[in-house]
Amino acid sequence: MSPSRTGIFLGLGAWLAIASVALVGACTSPERAFGTGTGGSGGGGGGGASASGGSGTGGGPECAVPADCEDPNPCTIDVCSVGACVHGPVADGPAPEQVVGDCQAVSCTGGVPSSQADDSDVPDDSNDCTADGCSGGTVVLTNLPASTPCGDPATLFCDGNGNCAGCASASQCGAPLACQDRTCTGGQCGLANKPNGTNCADGVYCNGLDSCVAGACTGHSGDPCLGNLGDADVDCSESCDEGAQSCTANDPNDAACDDATYCNGADSCNAGNCTNHQGNPCPGPDGDANCAESCSELADSCSGADPNGSACANGGSCSAGTCKYPNGVACTTGADCASTFCADGFCCNTACAGVCNACDGSGLDPVGTCDALDCSFICAPGKVCNGSGSCVNGSPC
Repeated sequence: MSPSRTGIFLGLGAWLAIASVALVGACTSPERAFGTGTGGSGGGGGGGASASGGSGTGGGPECAVPADCEDPNPCTIDVCSVGACVHGPVADGPAPEQVVGDCQAVSCTGGVPSSQADDSDVPDDSNDCTADGCSGGTVVLTNLPASTPCGDPATLFCDGNGNCAGCASASQCGAPLACQDRTCTGGQCGLANKPNGTNCADGVYCNGLDSCVAGACTGHSGDPCLGNLGDADVDCSESCDEGAQSCTANDPNDAACDDATYCNGADSCNAGNCTNHQGNPCPGPDGDANCAESCSELADSCSGADPNGSACANGGSCSAGTCKYPNGVACTTGADCASTFCADGFCCNTACAGVCNACDGSGLDPVGTCDALDCSFICAPGKVCNGSGSCVNGSPC
């Protein structure tokens, strides 16, 4: 054992001193010190050190440096003293130098080594495909199961016999990716693109259904909620909500909706509610002869009666959806007149019946007033009107 070991035995200095004296005595005779002549051996006393001479006429010292005296005993300190190797015991206890990974612990007693099982002294065979261990002081190397990743980086696999080799099947190369399958070709793991159009999922709801394109999940069917926008119902919360992964977000302001009320006009969304309205879609009273142009919620049309009293054609006013004319305005029936009387083609203040009465529409008398005709009007052969509404015998005046 070399002097580099740290376990220096007790009394080593005194032991070396005795050994040196013995060696010096041995060297007083050249033949004993270096073995000249026929050869021989000499030994020093006291410390157990020994010196040996060479045979023949060319003998020399046993050592020049401590390394020349190395022996396999881990329980001795090996030194070179005056050309001779000296081996002295280290202190009793664990050997200062141990063989790492042999499942043994060496202890020293009086320079004599002894080994005991040490299962904590685990070996390392630098093989990724074995599990290294000790059992009762014996090295145990157990092969890892086939398909255990090995190598650096771990792109190879154990074959079950303690060897690190390439892949044997694609299943050893990991789980398939969304748009790529694992492959094993020539012992090497690789990837192959799945067919375009293969379903995949990119984790984004609002871009629609996903599909593979050239090995990547980049094909998308589009916003799944667009079909609800402007769909003429009252719901203004049908846009895509990524967080909720549903069509429940507020629709854009001004998106079309329908609150089922006709007479407030076209509807649109505002802050998720169908509350914007363009207003009454009907013209209502507009001064023409039609008095049924107001909004009818029941009919969802502009056919409702205009308010009574609304102005209409020829200075008339609306009543129950009909334009009623004032007296003196041409009429067809009494229904055309506010007075309900249509006489001689004019709205009149009375029924104005009889051949000797006339509703003046000429404007000479108050317009629309029923007047009695005088004797200038022949009401029958040989008869004329008398100015009081009667037809009497007489001649025109």
